[in-house]
Amino acid sequence: VVEYPGWPEPEQVEYTTRKQLNNITLSYAMTCHAAQGSQADLIAYLAHRSNYGMLTNQNIYVGVSRAKKECR
Repeated sequence: VVEYPGWPEPEQVEYTTRKQLNNITLSYAMTCHAAQGSQADLIAYLAHRSNYGMLTNQNIYVGVSRAKKECR
C-alpha cells in the first residue's frame, strides 16, 4: 500500500514481474516510542516542525541514543 500526498485514499500497488521488483528498495521505520529499549547500527532521526509537539528533549534523546555506530 502506497500513500501519495494529495491523494484521497492510499493506493494498493501490485508488482507482478521481476523487472518491477528490481526497482524497489526495501526500507523500515519505527517511531521513537517503539524504539525504546532497541538499538540499531544506523539511526536516521527525522525532526520536522509539522510535528512540533513531539520535539521534546526526551523524545530526541530516545531517538538519537538508539544508534550503536551512527546517527544522521
